[in-house]
Amino acid sequence: MIIGFKLKIHSFSRPTRVTSGLWDFKIFLTMAVHQNQIVAWDVLDEGVTMSHREYISFLNESLRPYIEENFTENRPIILQDNAR
Repeated sequence: MIIGFKLKIHSFSRPTRVTSGLWDFKIFLTMAVHQNQIVAWDVLDEGVTMSHREYISFLNESLRPYIEENFTENRPIILQDNAR
């Protein structure tokens, strides 16, 4: 399992107005991908940072049900990517 995803971009018109800048907040998105399919994801509330407690919560509450349902004999190896 690899954390990450690929976007399929279809033809669309480009936006004419784009706002760029630095923001005083960030929001964490955690996702798990298996065979090019997002199988679990979680978004932390604004102001909450990723800690070991949040990561364990993601594994137990979001990813574990998928693993238990789809991998009855062999459990997958989970690879982590701390993308920045």
